[in-house]
Amino acid sequence: MNRREILTALPSALVASQAAAATEAPRALSARGEANLTAFARLLAYVRFFHPTDEAAATDWSALAVSHVETAEAARSPAELVARFEAVFRPLAPTLKLYAASTPPAARPDAPSAAGTLVMWKHWGAALTSPSTYHAARVAVADGRPRVLPLSLGGGVSALMPTTANAMPAAFEAPTLAAAATAARAYPADERRVHLAAVILAWGVLHHFYPYLDTAGDWDAALSEGLRSAARDPDGQAFRLTLARMVATLRDGHGNVYYRSAEKGLPIGWSWIEDQLVITALPDDAKDLTVGAVVTRIDGVDVRQRLAMLDPEICAATPQWLRFKSLQRLQERPDGTPAVLQGETPDGRPFTASLAAAPWKTVYALASKSAVANFSEPRPGVVYVDLARVTDDDLQTRMTQLAAARGIVLDDRGYPSGPARMLLYHLSDRTLHSPRFEKPIVTEPDGRNVVFDGEGSWVMAPHEPRFPGRLVLLTSGGSISYAESWAGTFEGEKLGPIVGGPTAGTNGNINPLWLPGGFLVVFTGMRVRKQDGSRHHGVGIIPTVPVAQTLAGFRAGHDEVLERGAALAAGDA
Repeated sequence: MNRREILTALPSALVASQAAAATEAPRALSARGEANLTAFARLLAYVRFFHPTDEAAATDWSALAVSHVETAEAARSPAELVARFEAVFRPLAPTLKLYAASTPPAARPDAPSAAGTLVMWKHWGAALTSPSTYHAARVAVADGRPRVLPLSLGGGVSALMPTTANAMPAAFEAPTLAAAATAARAYPADERRVHLAAVILAWGVLHHFYPYLDTAGDWDAALSEGLRSAARDPDGQAFRLTLARMVATLRDGHGNVYYRSAEKGLPIGWSWIEDQLVITALPDDAKDLTVGAVVTRIDGVDVRQRLAMLDPEICAATPQWLRFKSLQRLQERPDGTPAVLQGETPDGRPFTASLAAAPWKTVYALASKSAVANFSEPRPGVVYVDLARVTDDDLQTRMTQLAAARGIVLDDRGYPSGPARMLLYHLSDRTLHSPRFEKPIVTEPDGRNVVFDGEGSWVMAPHEPRFPGRLVLLTSGGSISYAESWAGTFEGEKLGPIVGGPTAGTNGNINPLWLPGGFLVVFTGMRVRKQDGSRHHGVGIIPTVPVAQTLAGFRAGHDEVLERGAALAAGDA
C-alpha cells in the first residue's frame, strides 16, 4: 500500500490533520517542544523494546512516531504531555502508568506471579530486519517475579512501566530488509515530522543496543542536537547531514547514513602522505595532472578546510579511519560537475586542472587498480598475495607456489575477498581462532546488565598443503571489519610480523536501520574482542613493525610498506 492509499483508507478527520502536518514549514523547536520530544523519544523506545504485550510487538513504530511526534511537541505542560502520551501508548501498554512529575512514585515490591506464565523481552542485539544474526523473543521469566521499571522521561514527566506480562513466550518476526526499505521510502523525505520521527527512532535503537555506547560521545546531547537540527532542515539532503552528525557521535567505523548518494565521483586515487593529499592514481585520459602531485585546493577551497568541514559528518572509531573515509568523501560530486584541482607538481610547479566526474564503478575500479601483480615475487622466493584479489581459481592453482615459498607477504590493506579466508587454514600446523564475535543480550534498558553471548569465532583446523615460509601481514588505516578479522587472527595467533599502520578499529556484523523518509543508518551490532579478551573497538591491530609511506619514496616508485614486508619475509630485515 502506497502513501496515497494509506491516506485514502484513514478517517477523513485524520486525513485532514495528516495533510496539515505534512505542509508545516521547518521551524525551530521551543525549549518546551524539545523537552517534550526528548520524553517522547525515551518513552517510545522503552515501550517498543521492553513492554511485552502483543499490541506493542505488532505496532508499526515508524507510523506511530511520524503520526504523533508533532502532537507531543505541541504539549504546553507536563500534565498535557501526559494526557497525549496516555492516548498514544495506553492501547499498546495497558499497565503503563504516567505521571506529571519528574520522578515517579516508588514501585510496589516485586511478588511472584500466580496468574500463569510471566514473560519478558530478551534481545540478542537489535532485531530490525530478517533474516539476521540478531533476533528477539518474549521468554519466560526465570524467577516468576513481576518487574516494574521506574522511568524519568524528562519534560516533567515520569512513568512506571511493567516489563513483564502474562502471556505465552513468542519469537518476534522482524520485517525483511526489502520490506523495511519499502516502508521507509513511503514517507516523504522532506517533511519536518518525518525528520523528527527519524531522529527519535534512531536514538532509541542505538541507545539500547549499540554495544559500544560507553566509548561514544554524549548520546543524550546527540538527541537534543539532532532534534533541533531536524526541526529546521528544509529537505532530505539537509536532514541526511543531521543524521550523519548524530551517528558520528557513536565513533563507529561502520556507522554511516545513506540517502540518495552521489551518483558520480572523481576518478582519482589519492592518499594522505606526510600530511599532504597526494595523487596516487589517474585515468589514462587525465590532463594536466600527475601522479605524485600534491593537491592543495579543490574548487578554490583549501583541502584542510574541506576536511575540517567533512570530519564532523564521518563516523569513525580511530583517527586513521576518519582520514581514510574523509578522503573518499572528497571524491563525491553530488551534482556531477567537474572539479578544479590546484596544487604542486612533483617538480615544484603550481598546477590547475579540471577533472570530470565519473560513475562510481569507474572510480572504484581506479582505486582498486594495483601496480603489483598478485602472486608475483617482490624478492626471490617471496610471494606477494593481495587478499582483496584472491579468487576461487587461485585456491586451486596457487597452492603449490605458496607451499614452496620461503616467505609470503599477505596484503590486508584493502578488503579481503571471500575466498581469501580459506588461506588462513594453511598458515599453521595448529587450529587457529579468529577474534571473538559476541552479540549483546539485552533484557533491561539503558545498557543495564548487558551480557554477551560468546557467539564464538572462526575455528580453522589445519589444511594441506601447509605454507611453511615466513609470513608477513601488511595493514593500514583502511583495513576494517572483515580485514580486521583476518588481521586479528594473524595477530592473536602470532603468525608473524605485521607491517604498516594501525587498522580502523571496528569489526563485527553490521545492523541496518531503515528510518522513515528512506534514510538508512548502518551501525555495528555486536562486540568483537581480541583472542585474549582485550578491546578491539577503537584500538584495532597495531603493527609490530610500523612503516609509513614517504612522499619521496612514493615519487620514486617505492611501496615502502610492501618492501619492508618483503625484506622480513625473505629473512633480510
